[in-house]
Amino acid sequence: KYAKLMNLLFARELNRRLAGKGVANAVHPGGVASNIWRKYEESLRHKRNSWFAENVFIPALNWVESNLMWTAEDGALTQLALATKVTTGGDMYHQVFRKVPVSGLAADAELGKKLWD
Repeated sequence: KYAKLMNLLFARELNRRLAGKGVANAVHPGGVASNIWRKYEESLRHKRNSWFAENVFIPALNWVESNLMWTAEDGALTQLALATKVTTGGDMYHQVFRKVPVSGLAADAELGKKLWD
């Protein structure tokens, strides 16, 4: 639940500690169709209600994966773009080719310091 928050806090505090000597970014690739979904399908097939898994859930998941998710290659493009150019870092959350300002707990500098200490 808090993994993305920790990612943001870590990057913001690292940027503060680097003091202009480098850049750290927090990135969310979006929904990516990867092999993790295959593992989920395998576990569903071994559950008691395999008819539902085989006839409803897995076909729905396959449709979502094919029509709404990024390919693994496309999902890596935001990270690749950030790794190959200098960015402002720290004050933005990079999510599928757009910068999203951090807010709430993610903007709490004291919380970021506590994460490191």
